[in-house]
Amino acid sequence: MTDYPVVHDCNGVVIEVGAHVDDPQGGGFGVVTDISDWDGDVDGETGRVVGFPPRVLVQYADCDEAWPVQQTGYMGEGPLVCDEVAVLTGGTA
Repeated sequence: MTDYPVVHDCNGVVIEVGAHVDDPQGGGFGVVTDISDWDGDVDGETGRVVGFPPRVLVQYADCDEAWPVQQTGYMGEGPLVCDEVAVLTGGTA
């Protein structure tokens, strides 16, 4: 069991910390260093809770990037997906 949310890449592969992922800028790959948890805050004007979805943190050769994750499916009942990431090695099909 992992201590981070289960997130799928653009091809449906489960992203795992330590996985090598394609660099969308071209020319190499990055390594997944963390997958953040859900976070939230309370809107001071309305009193409503605002949820912030997880982010996939990737270390590339020249920078670090935090890619957004979307909840898919009807009413958010589908899997978490990070469309900007494609696992090369180290994920789970």
